[in-house]
Amino acid sequence: ETGCNTSQKKDGHVGGTKYGGTKPQQLASTTDHSFTLLPFTSATGEAVCCVVIFQCKSDDELKDTWATVIDYFVEDPVKDDDDTIPFENNTGKNKFYPGGPTCEYNGRTIPCLHFSSPSGGITGEILAKILKQFDEFGIAPRDD
Repeated sequence: ETGCNTSQKKDGHVGGTKYGGTKPQQLASTTDHSFTLLPFTSATGEAVCCVVIFQCKSDDELKDTWATVIDYFVEDPVKDDDDTIPFENNTGKNKFYPGGPTCEYNGRTIPCLHFSSPSGGITGEILAKILKQFDEFGIAPRDD
């Protein structure tokens, strides 16, 4: 479990290089948004699932764009007439918003899961939801 904050206001490191100075030269987030990154692995060390828990009051406040990444290497994303890149038309593999990391485990593709809590950390309710999703994905074979 790793707790993080999106604010880079006091962070001078980019890719291991320390940048200094008083005038910002690169685009960076300056707002505080806490989140927790929770990687799940099997007993053999294989990646099973990546879970991100965002700090907000309810899942209703989660924005679709929070749970994805931006692939700046996509050369020609679909744009609106006003030159914006709409989320709906650019979501999925090899698109501008490809989504969070997926894991291949037991022959299944497990998507990144995302939740929210007031603290940005895990709760018993979130853990129960995660385990229910794992059961629905069928990642652990059951012999009845």
